[in-house]
Amino acid sequence: MIKIRLATSNDRQQLVNVLNKATLALQQKGICQWDYPWDVNKIISEIKNNYAYVLFLDEEIVGTFCIKK
Repeated sequence: MIKIRLATSNDRQQLVNVLNKATLALQQKGICQWDYPWDVNKIISEIKNNYAYVLFLDEEIVGTFCIKK
């Protein structure tokens, strides 16, 4: 089952892992959209400001996105 919820500080390392994995996959295809590795402080800030969401497939985080107001 797919679920989406606000990210918490407990999700921080999993978010870094997902984002770094996606970044490397893009860079291997010649797409340099994001810097590698991701800045953990930026992710912490997005979580603290309630901008970051996590996407779960079953019980595993498989994606993330931010919505800023």
